[in-house]
Amino acid sequence: MVAGPPPPDNLILLCSAHHRALHRGEFAIKSLGGQLFSFHRSDGSTIEQAPAGHKPDGWEADTTIEDDAVLPISPGRHLDAGYATEVLYAAWAWKARQSNDDLAAA
Repeated sequence: MVAGPPPPDNLILLCSAHHRALHRGEFAIKSLGGQLFSFHRSDGSTIEQAPAGHKPDGWEADTTIEDDAVLPISPGRHLDAGYATEVLYAAWAWKARQSNDDLAAA
């Protein structure tokens, strides 16, 4: 196992719901390199096409965010602290597992 942070090519941004579903084993992601990924069901079969989505009842688009925006945070908006905390905790837990693996291998 290689120590250190994952290469940027292997990183993918997920919403908090899919991040939790990934950790629960509801699906898996395999990095193919070059920012390409394959997605797999819990039985290992490949998800060829994303399931059809729908907006929740009563949901309305935020018209202050451009369709091609990279960051939805703009003046007057706030950071989703819950999501940021989840990401920081996952990074901390991953690093702790790496340290434990390194100690066990020594």
